[in-house]
Amino acid sequence: MFSVNGFDIEYWGVSTAILGFVSGVALFTLLFFTSTLLDVKWAAPLSLGVFVAGVACLTAAVLTIVRVVSIPEEDLLGVLLGARVGWGLWLLVFSSAVLCVTTFVANRQVIKGVERSETGNWASYWETAAYSAAVLIVISGVVVAQSDGLTSEDLASDRESLTPSRILGDSLDDPTTSRTIKPTRSSTVPRPTATRSPTVTLDDYIAENDLVRTPVLPGDPGAPTIDLPTPQGWVDMGTDAPADAYRALTTRRQGEATSAADPAMIVARVFKLTGGADPARVLRVAPNELRALPNFEGPEVGQSGELSGFEAVTIGGIYVRGGDRRMVAQKTVAIPGTSGLFVLQIDAEGIEEHADALMDGTQAIDDETRIFP
Repeated sequence: MFSVNGFDIEYWGVSTAILGFVSGVALFTLLFFTSTLLDVKWAAPLSLGVFVAGVACLTAAVLTIVRVVSIPEEDLLGVLLGARVGWGLWLLVFSSAVLCVTTFVANRQVIKGVERSETGNWASYWETAAYSAAVLIVISGVVVAQSDGLTSEDLASDRESLTPSRILGDSLDDPTTSRTIKPTRSSTVPRPTATRSPTVTLDDYIAENDLVRTPVLPGDPGAPTIDLPTPQGWVDMGTDAPADAYRALTTRRQGEATSAADPAMIVARVFKLTGGADPARVLRVAPNELRALPNFEGPEVGQSGELSGFEAVTIGGIYVRGGDRRMVAQKTVAIPGTSGLFVLQIDAEGIEEHADALMDGTQAIDDETRIFP
């Protein structure tokens, strides 16, 4: 899940920021009205203007929340990627609501004071105009929102324009990372590594406990048999697969030059840990590999689950490499064996244009993978 805090979506953030600033100036002026050179007749429209601005801010925030919660979530290796309402939007709703209530009460006092000091009832006209404007703002906001993506037929475009990578905005501007599962022309591709670690990673755990890590390939004696499906639209990488891959899939057709495109990839690796590995500990520290990526945006902990009846943990998120925002996810499965603990790790990665292929491919792997110990 990824938070949307109100200042990242189109014009909503700019408009609410401007309205909030104007309201603050007006409210400050009202508090110190007697110290200004303004005539008392301007007190009523100024106070009512703050109320209208508060209604506009509240309307913008509520409609943005409705839009965010209407965006369908997507499953990537068991991790739901989507948008949720962040603290910024809720803070905007709360502050706007407080502003509306307090200024409504203040308006009544200001108007009564103005009417006592002035002849005529022009202050009540201002009041009627302000409340009419507030109602018009709410109605207009709903109409604009309906035409801008809250209708059911437009949710598909919202899903595309507010995918996790775009929701995260330009804060992910660091194009450097050492992690990659993209193949080169060589059949040997190094295992992705993170450049910094917020906590203990699986590699750290293996080193600290003097465990022995042995790569496992299909057909190795004593190893479990893992039957991974080939999802529709995906092909086996064949000789282009990483040397340590148990199996590797890509959306690139076999025989195409690897430099011709940046295909989505799903790479499964299996290794055996001997020396007393703790399955629970392995699953607990495994997600930290992705969390250690520079500018990684995703959950703090992995999501527990199962794959073919074996305990697993999954983590997914967004990072930037080479200027491209990339979706990345990893599922780690612990498979107890008589000679040690077998660990299956499935890495999925691709740019946002491959989001649908990644979702469909990882869903098929979740549903159809079979593990025979």
